[in-house]
Amino acid sequence: INDLGIDDASFKVLIERAEALAKRMAEFREQVGWDEEKRVTLVHAYERKLEVKERARLLRDEARACQTIAMKDDLKKMKRVLKKLGHVDANGVIQTKGRTACELNTADELVVTELIFTGVFKSLTVEQCVALLSCMTYDEPGKDDDDPTKGLKSFLLNPFTKL
Repeated sequence: INDLGIDDASFKVLIERAEALAKRMAEFREQVGWDEEKRVTLVHAYERKLEVKERARLLRDEARACQTIAMKDDLKKMKRVLKKLGHVDANGVIQTKGRTACELNTADELVVTELIFTGVFKSLTVEQCVALLSCMTYDEPGKDDDDPTKGLKSFLLNPFTKL
């Protein structure tokens, strides 16, 4: 540094850091004392570890791709149902029925939308409408295998069968 005439303080700091790191590396080699065979074994083990990590990453990516394919099939089926019911048109644009279904918050939005658009509620009283809509709340599946119409009053039997 003196021979070259470099007086920059930041360069001197860098030289000091390089000397300190070189000293630490020399101390490490002395403490570890690995021979060439041991070093080669460790390098090969590390390379195998990297290969295994890369293989695991590739397998994860492949699994995600398979899951995506399965989900695409389900999405196609869902879109087909929405088109058949008239919730979306052939171009995938949401129609009035679809927008109505989006705004509903029940366990069976599509069923309630169909009930609304087929005019089931027009012929029902307020009590019957409330009773019919109460069936649309989410409930855990029961263990009863009995007839669901058992105990149903006669004026609710017709709306229930329409449902």
